[in-house]
Amino acid sequence: MRKLRVVFLASAAAGMLAAACGDDDNVVRNRPDGGVVDAGPIDAAPDAANPCDITLPPTYDSPGYDTNAAVELGLRNKLDAFLKPMRDAENDFADGGAPAPVTKAQLVTLYTDGNPNIKGITTVFYQPKVDAWFGEYEEAFTAGPFTPTDPPPAKGGTYGKWVMSARAVDLHQAIEKGTYVAGFYNHALGVLSSGPITEATIDRLIAAFGAHPSFPGDPAALQNKDVNSAALAARRSRDPALTGPYVKMKQAAIKAKASIAAGAKCAADRDAAIKTFLSEWERSSYATVIFDFNDIIADKLSPGKFAEALHAYGEGIGLIAGFRTIPQDRRIVTDAQIDKMLSDALSPVTAASEAFKLQTASVQAAAGLQQVMSDIKTIYGFSDAEIASFKKFD
Repeated sequence: MRKLRVVFLASAAAGMLAAACGDDDNVVRNRPDGGVVDAGPIDAAPDAANPCDITLPPTYDSPGYDTNAAVELGLRNKLDAFLKPMRDAENDFADGGAPAPVTKAQLVTLYTDGNPNIKGITTVFYQPKVDAWFGEYEEAFTAGPFTPTDPPPAKGGTYGKWVMSARAVDLHQAIEKGTYVAGFYNHALGVLSSGPITEATIDRLIAAFGAHPSFPGDPAALQNKDVNSAALAARRSRDPALTGPYVKMKQAAIKAKASIAAGAKCAADRDAAIKTFLSEWERSSYATVIFDFNDIIADKLSPGKFAEALHAYGEGIGLIAGFRTIPQDRRIVTDAQIDKMLSDALSPVTAASEAFKLQTASVQAAAGLQQVMSDIKTIYGFSDAEIASFKKFD
């Protein structure tokens, strides 16, 4: 009998974190449990054909991480540089300032900077969507204040501190959150298919995810802070009664690395661990959609909060659409299921978004978002307790 044992210590972090709407990775919030909650021992069933009798270490240790994952860490820096003009503009708008316009040419230059670059790692489905949003962003940026209407105006504008398309999509959020998946998840699959899978490969997956070998799971961390998809997964892993996706990914990374070090006899365990890593990345992304859409329905569909609703909506739409056309053997959700969710959420693949209906026809829009949450629960087999935690723990 093979026994794989991992003992994880629960993370602990204290401090007051700033609250904000949506689920931006650069925003921190109160954490009731002080951090993600690590699980206990792993005890996997044996592979009779290829037994793997190893004891797993309690932590992921990789002194060569920075070297092994240099490409992915560089891409993370490029993403930050690409998003910085939009983030800075929002901060200026929030302070009542008049930021310098962010142009399409500026965003295209940052999107295509270097080799590899952010556009190059992104799926061919998502690239043209981003390219089109650049033009809408430039146009909306200088159009002045915006209010969603039905029918929509010719141009978007600024709503709260956010730049919206004419049809009321938060363009920054749709671009950014979709890129976490259509860009970095897609890149991770390229890493896996580019050659032999080594311990360095797992370092690269962790970096593409947005984590660090120390897996802090703490938005208040001063060092090695989770970013991008890792920050979202950590937020979905805060219920002390449940083992969340972030913890499962940490466990999977430890198991994959140890299985590789153990040699060919552990190849099946390695492959199973990598599959878990990817599936939990996907599950955490859609768990974040549940958080966003529930937050919209429960709190944001009221005067004074519609801009916040559309901000969270842009994030959710990006995460849903980001998985479209990813190789089917590397994901759970199908394109047909994605298309249904996008249609129910008023942003169909084959037609212009009607996100403005979150304000102009809130009851209808809320029903569609509720249907998306129901579909996600079914597709991923989330328990009622998991759904409740995704809604509650931010």
